[in-house]
Amino acid sequence: MTTCPCCRGGGWDPALTKDGFTYVACGSCGVVRLDPLPDAEAAAGLYDDGYFVASTTGGYHDYLADEAIHRRNARRHLDGLERDGARPPGRLLEVGAAAGFLSDEARRRGWDPVGVEVAPIADHARDRLGLPVHREIADTEGPFDACVMNQVLEHLPDPAAALAAVAERSAPGARLSIETWDRSSLVARRSGARWQQVTPPSVLWLLSGADLRSLLVDAGFEDVDVRRATKWVSLATVLGQSADGSGVLRRLAGSRLGALGLPYHLGDLVVATARRAP
Repeated sequence: MTTCPCCRGGGWDPALTKDGFTYVACGSCGVVRLDPLPDAEAAAGLYDDGYFVASTTGGYHDYLADEAIHRRNARRHLDGLERDGARPPGRLLEVGAAAGFLSDEARRRGWDPVGVEVAPIADHARDRLGLPVHREIADTEGPFDACVMNQVLEHLPDPAAALAAVAERSAPGARLSIETWDRSSLVARRSGARWQQVTPPSVLWLLSGADLRSLLVDAGFEDVDVRRATKWVSLATVLGQSADGSGVLRRLAGSRLGALGLPYHLGDLVVATARRAP
């Protein structure tokens, strides 16, 4: 039986079903996970090229085509790190680097970035942007002065182990920033299985702010702060994830209008920041 990473409990109750998949909730703290959880190799295999182009399972309509929007979001995250006291020069670890846009923006500011990404899209970061990107956190060598984990924690079979590995490679006082989704938000609670983040099999965990705090403190971080966040998304991604059977929305997503950037602020997106304890 899978042990809960947040409270160390072991009892799981049925919570949600969608597209033939089942999510279960911890009977003690309420954290929700896919059941059964895939192993690390199977989970990594979900993020092939199809996840980043024309995805219908919570991925992207065309990740590379949205480069300007991803860079805009990246600059916002880096601004947040700097407000929290993490300023270049220094070494920055990005877990879930994708095509490397945030790492590239960080390099422009004077950071020395290192990425981690299991998906083939990492080749864009390596070959086109000249960034060092590894497949596993274990392949990196610290210490790092800052770490960013955007839209990745919920996809990992063992988020507690990933945070422990990041903490092990973080210098004392290093800042960590995580962007993820909040299962305790109003829109998530009212939507149930229709919540946009319930997208099996790629989303393995549905976390709350309390879950994030528990995970971060257990991993060796302190000064944890979880706050509501907004981000920019392309119209193409929004339409692509809500495509109808006739393909009308997908054709619109592929048009010039698809590149239009829209602010996302439904209250279910959060950023958690923390500091590596001495």
